Amino acid sequence: AVLRYLRFRYQVSPDRIRMKQGVLKRSELNLEMSRIQQADIQLPWYLRPFKLRVVRLESAGSKSQEVVLVGLTPQRAAQIKQAVDAASGMPEDAIESVEQGAVAGSDSALFQLTLPLAEVLKIGLMQNPLIGVGVMAGFVFSNNVTRDILDGWLESYGSLFTGTTFAVVFLLSIVAAILLLVVLGTVVLMANTYFNYHLTRKGQRYSYAAGWLSTLNRSFSVRKLQGVVVRQSFLARALQRFSMELSQAGGVGGRKERFVVPIVSSEQQQALLRDLQIPSATHWTRLHPGAIGRWVIVPSVLAGLITTPWVGLVCLPVLLGMKGIMWRQRGWYYSGDWLGTRKGFIGHTERWMPSAKLQCVRWQQGPIQKRLGIGHLTISRASVT
Repeated sequence: AVLRYLRFRYQVSPDRIRMKQGVLKRSELNLEMSRIQQADIQLPWYLRPFKLRVVRLESAGSKSQEVVLVGLTPQRAAQIKQAVDAASGMPEDAIESVEQGAVAGSDSALFQLTLPLAEVLKIGLMQNPLIGVGVMAGFVFSNNVTRDILDGWLESYGSLFTGTTFAVVFLLSIVAAILLLVVLGTVVLMANTYFNYHLTRKGQRYSYAAGWLSTLNRSFSVRKLQGVVVRQSFLARALQRFSMELSQAGGVGGRKERFVVPIVSSEQQQALLRDLQIPSATHWTRLHPGAIGRWVIVPSVLAGLITTPWVGLVCLPVLLGMKGIMWRQRGWYYSGDWLGTRKGFIGHTERWMPSAKLQCVRWQQGPIQKRLGIGHLTISRASVT
């Protein structure tokens, strides 16, 4: 660790940042300021007593490069972020310090969004941790080995009690307590991550600051925007809330460091979409009804062959009903500047792509589709297909 520290150097200039590191194998990274896509200033809990920061800079493109500078003073971290903001075209009067866990200069921001504590606590519920618990329970009860082990454990457990009713109630209470702890743990974790969330836009950069034990200030150049994703799970639908992500080159959800708006109301969602100049899609064009029958007959036949023909007959209407609901949710919208798609079952997901970032269009037709005059249109950009 001492050798790595002694062999580490970095240099910041108005147009680029250089970093040299390595003990036996030396490497040098040159990153142009104009290519920096996302800039973070982190205050981890373990550096809080020393009042030091971590600066993380990510470049655009599929072969993205990353610069991580650990242990900087607040003043030095702010200077590097100012250089990045200046290279991205932000006005000089809007470049200010972003310390103390809040976005500085919010009075001059062109757009603002703040999440109170009551909204932050709902984020953990929207993450739906019980889905993972349900998948684990399904594996336990569907696997013969684990089911036999569980049956043996239940027999030994039941012998500890004189009455069956009390044993069942006690076991269900333990299970309910574990599920409650899972939900509360997720709520606390999300609240710690997004505590005091504050989003602003100044010039061409969006920034947000959040965190309790460890704070994070993340900025993102709107010129590097590859798309916008709006999600609403079934729990979020019950809460009448949405989550949003400003996607970058490298894939939505595929990158560890994402620019997210964890929870917004319908009004806040529309306000942010307007600020991004995304049209309000009042009418979605549905796909051809032939899309309903896709991947319905083959799974039903396979289910009948693997089990019994009755199972296949039952699967056919069930899959048709599910595909019909999904077909009603599926749609697309094009305004000239933006292309939007929507899909979902109980909840839904919207993806918006700026037409200027479109990179590839592929049209495919099978024999039956050619007779019907329909086909598959695949549109690709740097991060999402």
